[in-house]
Amino acid sequence: IEEELCCFLALHSRRPGRTAELIAAVWPLDGERGEVTTKTVHNHLSTLRQHAGTEHLPDAVTAGGYVLRGFVTDWDEFTRLAAEAAGATGEEADRPRQRALELVRGVPFADVPATGYAWVFAESLATTMTVAIADCAHQLSRSRLEAGDPRRAEEPARHGLLGAPQDERLWRDAVTAAGASGDPAAVRRVWRDLTAALGPERAAALRDELDP
Repeated sequence: IEEELCCFLALHSRRPGRTAELIAAVWPLDGERGEVTTKTVHNHLSTLRQHAGTEHLPDAVTAGGYVLRGFVTDWDEFTRLAAEAAGATGEEADRPRQRALELVRGVPFADVPATGYAWVFAESLATTMTVAIADCAHQLSRSRLEAGDPRRAEEPARHGLLGAPQDERLWRDAVTAAGASGDPAAVRRVWRDLTAALGPERAAALRDELDP
């Protein structure tokens, strides 16, 4: 629970949170954790403060609520780099997109406990992150294809698929890049992985679309 509280505060760091807000998020009425008292919440926050330090999680009275300070999440850094890329072109846009994709290690929140983190999906945070990852990967893959570098164009599509494995646009990018590279083995590998990820029917539909 302390880990989930930390994650909630980290992803809502722009404003202090209130006890009632934390209860609604971490102990929802339809959740399996049941009802919770204010004292229990404060006890969990006190334990979290011991681990994080008062410099990162100050007393709520002095901070005007519960807020984490003095840190940067991977999501903060990803959105900063994506914004930097959006204001640039060519290599100046490719570099921050590459750095952003290097932060992706899997599907957002795929491994959270089934009894918690309902707020992540209620607030569409997981979807927002997945879409951002796919957009970034697609833009970098297309940029490299347009620059005549198909062998390097498959890499960002593959990296994006770590965070958005069902994204058909990225699979199209990977197929296109492999085909443009002139490497039959690369093409076979992409179609094998695509079929495993999307299933035979969706794979067949994409094959018909790309190679009618």
